[in-house]
Amino acid sequence: MYLHHGTTRIAAKIRLFENRLLEPGKKEIAQLRLASPIFAFAGDRFVIRDPSEQHTLAGGIVLDANGAEFRDQAKRTLLMGRAIAPDDVHAWVRSEVGLRSFVSTQGLLDKSRFSTSKVADAVLSLKRDEEVVLHDKIAANASTWNALRDRATRLIDNALSKNPERAGYDLSELRAALRDKPTDVFEALVADMCSHDFTRKQSTITRRSRRPALPAKLQPVAGKVHEALWKKPFDPPPRREVEWDLEAQRVLRFFIESGEVIEISSDVVLLRENFERMKTAVADFISKNGLATVSELRQAVESSRRIMVPFLERRDREGFTRRVGDKRSLRSNR
Repeated sequence: MYLHHGTTRIAAKIRLFENRLLEPGKKEIAQLRLASPIFAFAGDRFVIRDPSEQHTLAGGIVLDANGAEFRDQAKRTLLMGRAIAPDDVHAWVRSEVGLRSFVSTQGLLDKSRFSTSKVADAVLSLKRDEEVVLHDKIAANASTWNALRDRATRLIDNALSKNPERAGYDLSELRAALRDKPTDVFEALVADMCSHDFTRKQSTITRRSRRPALPAKLQPVAGKVHEALWKKPFDPPPRREVEWDLEAQRVLRFFIESGEVIEISSDVVLLRENFERMKTAVADFISKNGLATVSELRQAVESSRRIMVPFLERRDREGFTRRVGDKRSLRSNR
């Protein structure tokens, strides 16, 4: 059979979802599979004729220009609502949200006969009537959105209850758990959560009221980690020797996130107190003796090249010191 759309004539196959045959005068949602793509808007009218093109078999309206399959009865009901009210922009926006669960307000129903301004007005009207919710540039059914937010909340709360020492739940982990959702939906979700009970801290998310704390079973490990970093204040052991097992890793991460330990590089960490003392010692030495090499500074503070090089590189980036050849000076505007 052939589909006639405007001046276009193209071979088509019809797939009915509910009945094998469509009786005269009856209506049903169907999917048309065309021999090649055509340019059609949702809301456009078309006619179906037999192969001889002597007889008109049916007429119809384009309900979804993207041609997606809707096996779910509830979604076919939404499409039927479009057929019943082809000129009702509110019905079309409402059904689009219902069909897709989450839709971007940018380009919403752009393949339809409705203008951008009419679609935008309909979205705001449905929001006022609490039929849809808007977050950032995402529109969704309220129950669908709340279910997603509840799912994210459970993921965060469960992870942090098992690791009470963590400052927050890594957003990368949350994204992985919600990988079935588009990026724009995920970002809108995080923004919505942070406008209520949660807060974003760098690459993590946590409840505003939450205060991380080491569990009792990690307290002895914390004492050992602290002792290891304190024994040689300006020349502590490599990080891999401080993180000797998973519990020690959890403790060190807690110390870093709470600010008790300063992460100089991937392999160098210092207790904050020792970091501050080292800053003062380096500044005093350069103030008294002028330009100083790495070797002179490490000897002055009883450190090592392994510690001093990344320490000075960090201080350079922070604008505290400045490299002059193979020596360091203090910045005049520090």
